[in-house]
Amino acid sequence: MLTNLKSFSKVEFISMLSSYLEKNREKVGIPLAIGPKDEGYTKVLIKTLGFLMGEAVLGLVLEACFAFEIWEILEILIIGGLIDGPSSKNLLQNLIEKKRSDLVCLCITHVSDLQFSDIYTVLNLFLSPPKEAYPTMIVIRKEWETRALSATEMAKDKKNLASNSAAILLMMAHDEFTTSELCLHYLISSSNLDDVIFSACVGSLNGSQIMGFVRYLKKWLKKYEKFPSSSSLLGLDSVPSLENVTKCLLLRVCS
Repeated sequence: MLTNLKSFSKVEFISMLSSYLEKNREKVGIPLAIGPKDEGYTKVLIKTLGFLMGEAVLGLVLEACFAFEIWEILEILIIGGLIDGPSSKNLLQNLIEKKRSDLVCLCITHVSDLQFSDIYTVLNLFLSPPKEAYPTMIVIRKEWETRALSATEMAKDKKNLASNSAAILLMMAHDEFTTSELCLHYLISSSNLDDVIFSACVGSLNGSQIMGFVRYLKKWLKKYEKFPSSSSLLGLDSVPSLENVTKCLLLRVCS
């Protein structure tokens, strides 16, 4: 049935997916803390049993998620590391077409098999963002604001060095950056980038994009110059380190 998206509705798809995962749960004997009638049951099934989905089934599930715009399920699959290899093909491009910049950032963090086309597409999105992409980019800005404020509150306890470090890094990452540059943080801080591929992607940008990229990197250099001790602080996910920023500048020169 999943091979014909026109043969069922969004509600029917979620019901089929839940039934499929429930049958697998019964076969392997994995217990769940909630029942079918509880709220969020399907999400818990995916988090717990999503790894049992084969490549073919996962591909069909992804198609249905895009067709019915079921972003909460797609988000669980991305964060759970279930989308990789062949299943990640065209994922970023499809998300960009759907104007889901927030999920693009998640993919950068959690999908390890990023190809040239993926990285180049993301660089284009964040360095030359279309107006249609901003609504979900604003979601990312709000997340940064929340993280920075939360870390600042925790840092009021001066004895908690980890909290103080987090507050400094998060405020550095949040202040003075544009909304699209906040999204760019995820790419520059990613451990999934191949230097050769990334250098080729940067070299393929147009003049205005390259200048925007250099301005972005210079902002980071100024911040690390202003707070030199922060370069040795404990790193945080999605906060570019001085090492990563310097590496990107060197790749730009080499390209």
